[in-house]
Amino acid sequence: MGESTDARISEALREADFNIFCIQEMMPGTEDADIIQFAAEKGAYILTEDKDFGDELVFRNSSHNGAMLLRLGGIDIEEKKRLVLIALNTHSEELLNAFSVLNKNKLRIRKK
Repeated sequence: MGESTDARISEALREADFNIFCIQEMMPGTEDADIIQFAAEKGAYILTEDKDFGDELVFRNSSHNGAMLLRLGGIDIEEKKRLVLIALNTHSEELLNAFSVLNKNKLRIRKK
């Protein structure tokens, strides 16, 4: 589930056969808490570039199936797409039920 994520990243995930529900396309303007609840009900993983959304997940300890905050500023879109795909394909099991942060140098996975 993409929330506040570059549409080109969502498209790259679709092309890689990930099942994507893009909030920007389907439910624009939805409150963060409602998105988190919706994702939990659907069993969806959350991908976001919105730091405030990450705060909602971590500091309010919202129930979720897993989420990744992308902190990929300052690199081109092709590299961003490559890093996201590598993280999801390489660490898929570890990412479930965890809050993760991906930057250009590493992936941090924090279990609930």
